[in-house]
Amino acid sequence: MTDVCLHGSDITLREHGPDDLQALHRWHGDRELMRYLSWGGNSLEESLLYLADCIRDRRQPRRDRYRLAIVSNRDRQVMGCASIHWKGRGQWGGDGRLGCFLARDFHGRGYAREATRLLVEFGIGELGMHRISATSLAGNAASERVLKSLGFVHEGTMRSHSHRAGQWLDRHFYSILREEWRKG
Repeated sequence: MTDVCLHGSDITLREHGPDDLQALHRWHGDRELMRYLSWGGNSLEESLLYLADCIRDRRQPRRDRYRLAIVSNRDRQVMGCASIHWKGRGQWGGDGRLGCFLARDFHGRGYAREATRLLVEFGIGELGMHRISATSLAGNAASERVLKSLGFVHEGTMRSHSHRAGQWLDRHFYSILREEWRKG
């Protein structure tokens, strides 16, 4: 498969490149932003290693992960990251997992919803995934609103699943099936 570039009305999801390091580190090093993720606030070296992994993923003959930059169509500014990866492949499709986050400057503008929609369309339409899942740490109401608005179904909660900022947090699990997505 060639490099992935997904176009939306306000954003484009594209492969990461070396020029993305400073933007990527801006949010990877932001401990407040990363409080809802299972990793981060990264040092500059950790951000560089993450970026190198993203670039290496592009060269895999049987690609399992797609970690893409979220870029503004208006000014080409890199605003965040969106990812989708295989959790299991099979003859009839398989299971994918997606994630999305934006630098704080871009919250509340609908970009996360558009990025998530583009990922689901790519996962189901291009990759042939049967099911796509996503998770959200308790307290991340914005993430849960995005998932619910796109038709994801809450499957359950794992209690005290993740330790962040000195406390144990529940993790909420969501999914959408190919036939649910196609129905609209």
